[in-house]
Amino acid sequence: MSGVTLTVKRSKSLMPKIRAAFKDVEVSAGILGSAGRHEDSRESVAQVAAYNEYGTAKIPERPAFRASFHKNRKKYLNKLIAISKKTFKTQRMKLSAFDALGKEARNDIQMSIAGGSWVANAESTQLRKGKGKQLINDPLINSGQMINSVDYKVKRK
Repeated sequence: MSGVTLTVKRSKSLMPKIRAAFKDVEVSAGILGSAGRHEDSRESVAQVAAYNEYGTAKIPERPAFRASFHKNRKKYLNKLIAISKKTFKTQRMKLSAFDALGKEARNDIQMSIAGGSWVANAESTQLRKGKGKQLINDPLINSGQMINSVDYKVKRK
């Protein structure tokens, strides 16, 4: 999974609250290590996703994960601010708030993969996928394994 850093450019008075809200919780969204091996190669699903995200000599860059984060970062920041302002009665309630954030990030990434305007597949890829099939020109979806492997995890530090 590629790493993305959220940079906060708001009032410094909010930073201590945001840091305090995250001091014992970590939220990850993307292709997690538990996704396993990609069915069409010897690589892991995370490696195949990275090849598509950053490109290779033969695969053009299709940055679905970074595009999703860039498009939604203000929304995530606002949710973090809202979480940081709440007082949770239990750790479970706090984890539930972060769980909702993780689910939203996962769904946003999946929407980016499915709906992005990515570089079209090469003719050789179109032939391999089979002309006339619905997914022939959806470059980030072949079997659906990658999009279905997008997940999130909330863990206590």
